[in-house]
Amino acid sequence: WLSLLPGFSGIHEKKARALLEKETFGIFRDSKGRARTENETTHLVKFFQEFHAGLVQGINKEELKILAQKARFINVESRRKVLFEQGSLGNHFYIVLRGRVLIIANNINMTKHSDQWNAKKKYGSPDNQLNLIGTHVATIRAGEAFGELALANKESRRMASALAVFNTALIEIDRDTYDLTMKGVREKS
Repeated sequence: WLSLLPGFSGIHEKKARALLEKETFGIFRDSKGRARTENETTHLVKFFQEFHAGLVQGINKEELKILAQKARFINVESRRKVLFEQGSLGNHFYIVLRGRVLIIANNINMTKHSDQWNAKKKYGSPDNQLNLIGTHVATIRAGEAFGELALANKESRRMASALAVFNTALIEIDRDTYDLTMKGVREKS
C-alpha cells in the first residue's frame, strides 16, 4: 500500500537505480585489467538495457555481451581530464554515465604539458578557464554519447576536444568493438 502514496514509488525507483549504478561502477572498477565474468557481463548488459536503452536499441543480445565485455570505464575524480584533442585520430566512442563532458573547438593544444594549460593553472580565469584553450561548443551529459564521427574511417580526425570535468564517469568503447556492435545501429538513428 505504500506504493500508492504520492512520490513513494519514485523514491523506491531512484534507490534501485542508484544501487544498480553503484554495482555497475564497482564491476567496471574491479574488472580493470582482466576479462569480466559471465555474471559481470550479464549485469552490464542489464545496465545498458535499463540506463541506456536509446543508445543500445537495435543491438542484439550477443552484441550487447561483447560490448559489456570490452567497454572500458573511466572515472574522473580529479578536476578535469582531457579525453581527446582536436585533430587527433579518433579511436574511441564514449557514453557519459555521470557528470558532464565539455566539447571545445578551435583550441591550439590543451595537454597538461602545453604552455596554455600551465598558464591556466597558474593564473586561472573566472569563466572556468575555457577561454584560453578554445570555444565551448557543447556539453554532453549523463545518458548521452559522443565521439562517433571520428570513427567513420581509420584516418578520421577529431573535430573538437573533449574535457571531462570533476566527478564524471564514462564508458569508452574502442573502434573495433564499436564497429562490431554499434556502428550499424547508430548510423540508422
